[in-house]
Amino acid sequence: MAQAPDVQVSIAQADLRNGTTPIPEAFAGLDFPLADVTTVIGNAKGLNPTFSNLLKNLAMFASNGRIRIRIGNDTLAWTGPNAPQKDRIPALAHLARQFNVSYLLGVDFKSANLAATTDAISALTSPGSGLPANSIEALELGNEADLYPAKAQADGNWNYSLFDARFASVAKAVGKVAAPVWAGTKGPFFGRGMENPLASFVSSNAASISMVDMHQYYGSNCHGATLSPGDLLKPLATTGAQASFQPHIAAAHAHRLPFILSEWNSASCGGIAGVSDTFESALWTLDGLFEWLGVGLDGVTLTTGNGLPYSPWQFKPAAGGTSVSVAPNYYGLRMFLQATQHSARRVNLTLANGTRHNVKAWATIDAQNIVRVVLINKDRSFTGPIGISLGGYAAPASYALSAPSFSASNGLRYAGQSFDDTPDGSPAGALTAPTLAATTPGRYDYRFSGIGAVLLEFKPAP
Repeated sequence: MAQAPDVQVSIAQADLRNGTTPIPEAFAGLDFPLADVTTVIGNAKGLNPTFSNLLKNLAMFASNGRIRIRIGNDTLAWTGPNAPQKDRIPALAHLARQFNVSYLLGVDFKSANLAATTDAISALTSPGSGLPANSIEALELGNEADLYPAKAQADGNWNYSLFDARFASVAKAVGKVAAPVWAGTKGPFFGRGMENPLASFVSSNAASISMVDMHQYYGSNCHGATLSPGDLLKPLATTGAQASFQPHIAAAHAHRLPFILSEWNSASCGGIAGVSDTFESALWTLDGLFEWLGVGLDGVTLTTGNGLPYSPWQFKPAAGGTSVSVAPNYYGLRMFLQATQHSARRVNLTLANGTRHNVKAWATIDAQNIVRVVLINKDRSFTGPIGISLGGYAAPASYALSAPSFSASNGLRYAGQSFDDTPDGSPAGALTAPTLAATTPGRYDYRFSGIGAVLLEFKPAP
């Protein structure tokens, strides 16, 4: 009889039947700065075909093909007579006609120019915008309004009272909007070291709010890098922030409002080269999304930014259009979407880890009763095997994510395919997802060759 591996995953039939709450539709999405609408997404003539293919690779796994797209903005620059202003709204209209997108669209909040804010909202929501009415999930007021004093962005002496009054005037003029975006830091808030007033703000203004969102980054590059290579592999990199956010999530849910992380990535201020753009960021993204799912979050939009280390892609001008380099965290996002497709529910499992290796395991079951188990090895000294016990299912197909090293920025492979040197945003290579043979009836052993991840797809036994 085969010896049981030191690390074992088991899923009880009762957990498959009961599962947990369904994974919110469009849980994992993308966050763009306003400038990237025209440099990445497209223009008035149509979509960037390479970006369209990259998004198609994600939407193919999203439940109902729905992808949440946030356009972060805190300016009056949505419209204007010249490119790129005049191309922005038409580009988003093209995107909404080709994909099932849900937009979070940011509008000015810092200028105290109520007329300009309402004009921008009208430009986005009027029939003449070309945006389908059901494509706008929420309008966001401003960006990190609790930090305006530090950024010297608001006129006058910015404080919570002024903030609250300004919100009330906008809500009265335009109706329900998303709550002004909180930075998600530990303070000081509104320039005076007060406790985070988000819960009281939501309670007082719930009738005027359609969504609550905050930002979260593990590290920072705003005043120098706070992360070093390998830091994204540490357990706290994906588990250290959830407890501090749970009161905010509960405050939103108490008023039946969704709570979103509308900016989320490895390090703020663009990320850190050699960390945010390497294979460790792929594993961090994959594991982090599951961790946020586990605390009741309603969605996360991965922050992008063309030319910045944390972006999942880098577009550059090229003859006849643009060329693209696809970054590791794009692979992590895509793998998460594949693991949570078809209206899946998260499934509880047991992870027995005798010698406490740095490994993680997650499981889902979808509407067709297909079980998907994700194993993540972030331990550079561990190669397995990991045993998976699941009865009543056929042997699983295995979709492996690998790279030459945790610090690699290219050479990644997912199920045999790669986006290295892709000319059009499509993966190259044959898709290979070999069936994992049973070690003993109902038990399967998967052996890693190094750090990486694998998605095991179990279909019900015939």
